[in-house]
Amino acid sequence: MAHAGTIVKGLRLRCSHWLREAWHAVARASRPCVSRASCPRCEDEVSSPPQDRGETPLQQAAPSCADDRSHGAPEPRWGGLGLHRFLRILLLGGLLAFLFRREVADLVHVWGTDPNWSHGFLVPLFSLYFVHRKKREILSLEHRRDPLLELLQGRRPAALGPGQTRSNYLGLLLLLLILVFHVFNVVSPAGYAYLRPVSLIAATGAVVLFLGGWRLLRCTWLPLAFLIFAVPLPRRYYVGLTLPMRHIAALVATTFLNLIPDLEATTSGAVIEIIYQGQRLEPALNVAEACSGMRLLLAFLALGVALAYLHERPRWHRVVLLLSTVPIAVLCNVIRVMVTGFLYVLVDPAYTQGLYHDLLGLAMLPLAFGFYAGLTWFMASLFVEEDEAAGPQVILRKRSRRLTDEKSEIRSTGRGPEIRNSKSEIRNKSQTEEEGRKLKTRSVRSVVSVIRISNFEFVSDFRIRISSFLQPAFLLCVAVLVLAGVGTSVAGRRLGLYLKKEPLPLRNPLSALAEDKLAPYQVTAKIPIENADILRALGTEDYIQWLLEDPREPVQSPVRKLLLFITYYRRPDRVPHVPEECYTGGGYQRLATQAVTFRLGPPDGNRDIPGRYLLFEKTTQDAAPAVPQFPVLYLFRVNGAYAGSRDEARLALNKNLFRRHAYFCKIELVFNQSSVAPSREMAAAASEELLAVLLPVLEQEHWPDL
Repeated sequence: MAHAGTIVKGLRLRCSHWLREAWHAVARASRPCVSRASCPRCEDEVSSPPQDRGETPLQQAAPSCADDRSHGAPEPRWGGLGLHRFLRILLLGGLLAFLFRREVADLVHVWGTDPNWSHGFLVPLFSLYFVHRKKREILSLEHRRDPLLELLQGRRPAALGPGQTRSNYLGLLLLLLILVFHVFNVVSPAGYAYLRPVSLIAATGAVVLFLGGWRLLRCTWLPLAFLIFAVPLPRRYYVGLTLPMRHIAALVATTFLNLIPDLEATTSGAVIEIIYQGQRLEPALNVAEACSGMRLLLAFLALGVALAYLHERPRWHRVVLLLSTVPIAVLCNVIRVMVTGFLYVLVDPAYTQGLYHDLLGLAMLPLAFGFYAGLTWFMASLFVEEDEAAGPQVILRKRSRRLTDEKSEIRSTGRGPEIRNSKSEIRNKSQTEEEGRKLKTRSVRSVVSVIRISNFEFVSDFRIRISSFLQPAFLLCVAVLVLAGVGTSVAGRRLGLYLKKEPLPLRNPLSALAEDKLAPYQVTAKIPIENADILRALGTEDYIQWLLEDPREPVQSPVRKLLLFITYYRRPDRVPHVPEECYTGGGYQRLATQAVTFRLGPPDGNRDIPGRYLLFEKTTQDAAPAVPQFPVLYLFRVNGAYAGSRDEARLALNKNLFRRHAYFCKIELVFNQSSVAPSREMAAAASEELLAVLLPVLEQEHWPDL
């Protein structure tokens, strides 16, 4: 037992030694001393050698002396700004929030409903912390007189000295340009929704430049730029980034799944098809958008920037941390998909969906933090600064022999050492009493003086605080924001503009579509979407997915059977979902994309409707065709009109400024039920015949009338 205790004690000491070395390494990398020669504490330590002071050298390098608190310097406080400056900040923030109130509400709604952007609530908090890290630089700035006042008085503004700043009227010009662009972006049919919250960030930066100048903007550029991580990306770019990451995750997971005995896994895009013990597992394992790693990429890209700038690090450390966000997110995502595949095959497919799937995604967060911590420790231990290695060693001061003897005497006798030199101590005591009496007299005189001048100081301080609200730059900034906020609200009401649309339900649900009114077409099957991830990506629950058959066509005809897929969106606050994204993510290669025109005849009458033709081919992991090619044709119904593409649908939605409601519906026809792919002309002719029967029913009984 004694031997075992000795081993445990030795391991504990060795582990503590390793941890202490790692801690000093991180301290050296994150907070290096700027100049040991200019550090008064370091000069004191270097001035006398260890032998003369009875001190022992420590082999590790010294912690940073860059922190002013270690030298006893007073730490500045935000309260030193004064109440009047906080009121100015709150006033300007309230005006910006009122001007961009719709954008702020949309951001909060997306953060609370879309799990891919739930980290948006933390981004403003990190930005505030970045501002707090720059507290010393911000509070040390001296604000000079407004240059406009100098010009009005016929004087040329003086040059700024070190640590001085003043209002910059270039910020006013930028603020006006940003506000004009924002109004145009909101009311224009070609407006881009992603740039609306970005305009809020840009306007905030323009206000900082206008009132605080370049030097204040230099201190706050990182907190302002960091807010961009809270703005959701457009869906087309989001899907474009997720597709390659989904394919990578599926390929790596398939490689490791094939290591399991009696298991054969193949990849088709982002779909993993598994044959285990001679039996094909249904349904196939689909690497959905939630498993693409994009959620981790965006969250950890923001955290990577935060970790890179939270502490003082060498520039190459920050670059490595920023570049490592993508590999860390991809690695964590690959591990997640691998674990999901093992659970799907060896345990139970139920553990790969719903709550278990989300919990597995959350478990990747501490794993990624561990990768970041390991990378930080490795970079800190990789190099030692040259001046730090050549500098003097850290000195540990030993306890003096006298203090040690006194403590030992107290422990042994319970009494302190005897009083020596009693005469000198009595003399010091009398001098202390005399100095106390003089101090009391001075205190009384100072109190009287403070009472006499307190009223004057209060009045002068009050005038200074009031005058800060009357500065020309501040008044101009407030006037511009008030006119922009109130002007856009009044103009919108007077002109009857509806920038925020209200939900508009169907007159009758799509599931109530009468099958007999589709004659001669027959409904052979109704296919519901049971996967919650696919349904969430679809963005609506108003849909039908029916298999139709045309008995007029020959049995071997490739257009005799088709899949009808209709989706309806009562809230047009999202970009329409298109087959180009769905089938590409499902392992299909798009071979052709063409615009088509459906020429409808009786019984619908003669009219032309725009649409789009796509040709897909499914490929396996070795790029060999697994199923024949098949065409997909689709079109949109937007606010009572038809559109042939997603861009046309988006423009049609933005044109609807004078209506309270808006909607859009997508109709998709898929000819993938035959072993032979129909030609483009054959598929277009079959689609025209079906649309001539289907569209009148939808227009008269289901779609709302605006």
